[in-house]
Amino acid sequence: MKIYTKQGDQGKTQLFGGPKISKSDCNIEAYGQIDELNVFVGRLITSLSDYKIHFFSQIELLTRTQNYLFNIGSHLSCGDEGFRDKIPILSSSETLNLENQIDEMTEVLPQLKEFILPGGSVSANDAHTCRVFCRRAERTAMAFFEERNINLDHESHFLIMLQYLNRLSDYFFTLARFINFKLSHPETTWNKNLLT
Repeated sequence: MKIYTKQGDQGKTQLFGGPKISKSDCNIEAYGQIDELNVFVGRLITSLSDYKIHFFSQIELLTRTQNYLFNIGSHLSCGDEGFRDKIPILSSSETLNLENQIDEMTEVLPQLKEFILPGGSVSANDAHTCRVFCRRAERTAMAFFEERNINLDHESHFLIMLQYLNRLSDYFFTLARFINFKLSHPETTWNKNLLT
């Protein structure tokens, strides 16, 4: 199978089961942001691999996260509801799993009393990078849903997607703190009076 098809050379791409649309369309931007986030999650996994003894369970969760993000991207790239049955179901249990991981890490972390700045170890900074890319993916997905007037009812897979992305960014923030804690890197707090 060739990696190039020569079908996207005119600035158009085809949604799964749907029409060709411009590559600048908000739909493409939405799943493109998920793809970018997935790349940085891969980088985070790589940077943590040197410390497997400390972060084995986090590496396992991050690998699961990569697969779930691919499922989310598949849903966003689907242009026909009839084709959605062929895509893995999005489950709110993944969000609950993230919450459990956040709670477990928070139990051992010092209480957060001040705003912290991204810093410390390289791996912690990679987690912060994932956090900001996740926030951007969440905003972009929401903009897409609003532009297309997509219903975000209680059982909607799109609502599950947004909830997951929101909690995932919280997970990355907590993970960044946890990494610095386990590697004995002090956190840098915001000095609001530094420039006065």
